[in-house]
Amino acid sequence: MSKKMSQQFACSKMMLPEHRDNLLQHRRTEERTERCRQPAVDEQALAEQQQIFEEALHSRRSLRITIVTEEGCLTYTGLVRRCDFALRTLFLDTGFSKSQKISVSEIVGICLDQRRDL
Repeated sequence: MSKKMSQQFACSKMMLPEHRDNLLQHRRTEERTERCRQPAVDEQALAEQQQIFEEALHSRRSLRITIVTEEGCLTYTGLVRRCDFALRTLFLDTGFSKSQKISVSEIVGICLDQRRDL
């Protein structure tokens, strides 16, 4: 009798293609939001980043800045050309024709570039 009962619901183990597609889409959305999530940064790390930024700005050394965008983490290397404190953006000369505009709220890592300066 128990074998008959277990076989009765065997057909319900299958999943419809629409449900499978919805689950895959939901999983991709969750992975994308997790990848693009801003990590929590403490005050000490922010103070260190501020100090590194000011040192690079005054000594004209190149920086390596890591930011978080919808595509994931991106790293830019270059000289700081200008900083707009009102808009909380900075402009980084990466060696290409146009300066890269970076929002301060997107920055997750900043360090002095160890290669020779631009």
